[in-house]
Amino acid sequence: MKRISFVMLCACLLQFACSSDDDKKDAGTGTDDSTTDIEDADEDGIADDVDNCPDTENADQADEDGDGLGDICDNCPSDDNADQADFNNDGTGDVCGDADEDSVADADDNCPTDENNDQLDTDEDGFGDECDTCPMIVNANASTADGDEDGVIDECDNCPDVPNPDQRDED
Repeated sequence: MKRISFVMLCACLLQFACSSDDDKKDAGTGTDDSTTDIEDADEDGIADDVDNCPDTENADQADEDGDGLGDICDNCPSDDNADQADFNNDGTGDVCGDADEDSVADADDNCPTDENNDQLDTDEDGFGDECDTCPMIVNANASTADGDEDGVIDECDNCPDVPNPDQRDED
């Protein structure tokens, strides 16, 4: 009797394992209960609702800066910029390569080591006023020489050989 029960159990298991996909469909809805359809627009095997770059294939889901966007579709993969701001529409995020963290990329920043969001350059010499040694006079070399040691560089000093830190000019 035990042998017959065992054989019947094996036969039932074998029949279930070999049944067709049609046999696995829910009788009430006709849908396949054995699989779940997922949206995967880029066909990388990652469901769109959890894919960090749903429109571009990136099965590895690499995200170097941890901003939630896959490196392959991040306009600045090394710097956190979840908003993908790109003021000048050059394809590089505003914070990408931004040493002074003023939201202007170093390549476009007229003062890459000094924060100056407004990019003001009064004398229009290419150096922002924040880092220009002489913001009122064009001095493309941006020299820091101060021969009279009064704290005013020679290019801006109204009297470079005589110390006069207040730059008063009474004549």
